[in-house]
Amino acid sequence: MSVATVLAGGLIAGVLATPGGWSPERESDTSVFGPQQVKTATATCTSGTRYAGGGVINYGMPGAGGVAITGILPDEEGDSVTVTARAPAGRVGNWSVTAYVMCQDSALPEREIETGAGIAEAECSDTTALFGLGFHVEGGVVKEVTMDAALHRVRVVAGDWGTQVTAIALCRPAASEMRRAQATTTSESWPIVASGSPADPDVDVYPVGAAVTGPPSATLDALVPGPLTWARGTLLGGSGQRAFADEGGSVTVEAGLIGTFH
Repeated sequence: MSVATVLAGGLIAGVLATPGGWSPERESDTSVFGPQQVKTATATCTSGTRYAGGGVINYGMPGAGGVAITGILPDEEGDSVTVTARAPAGRVGNWSVTAYVMCQDSALPEREIETGAGIAEAECSDTTALFGLGFHVEGGVVKEVTMDAALHRVRVVAGDWGTQVTAIALCRPAASEMRRAQATTTSESWPIVASGSPADPDVDVYPVGAAVTGPPSATLDALVPGPLTWARGTLLGGSGQRAFADEGGSVTVEAGLIGTFH
């Protein structure tokens, strides 16, 4: 059984309708579909500047899972976002990864980068705010890629405190209206999806974050920005994830909602 809950800030949980007037342009790129253990995809802006991004693992069959997103990496030039993903050794089954980049004709955001062991936080200056984010985990899985309520800081947490973690904040002068919104889904079985759409048609989604709770093998395999913003948690490994039904968990999706800016 799954339960979707609106937590705060203006996301309507589980709403699939696409509101009109969405300002950013979203571009995407998908890797080859196959059994390879490591894959990447790079989505590039055809016009405008790169602001935010995301990614999703595609399994080709309902209910499949087991692959972790290990990085969402905005480039220095402001053109693209590269998503990296890894399947555990011995996993059987084909998959691909899709990268998303959100583009807008506006000033290039500054990149703030911090690294740490197991956890890292990157913060915007007092005169700027968070318009996008990124992360990377080296040799481990990610449990949390989240924003603070003031949209100034990115926090990245790995599943193992020995894992090297990188947090990336994309910062620029604040817009007139900015806030964080969240929605959570709890479930007794995997994969778990949390989704939401902005309740206010005058704001758009830029940065997207997520957090997963559950067994040690729980990780994130989707963080997707858009009019429908969603995230998904999976159990790292092969098929048979439903055998973990007695070890449920939750996924929280976060969206940075931003009004019109120039």
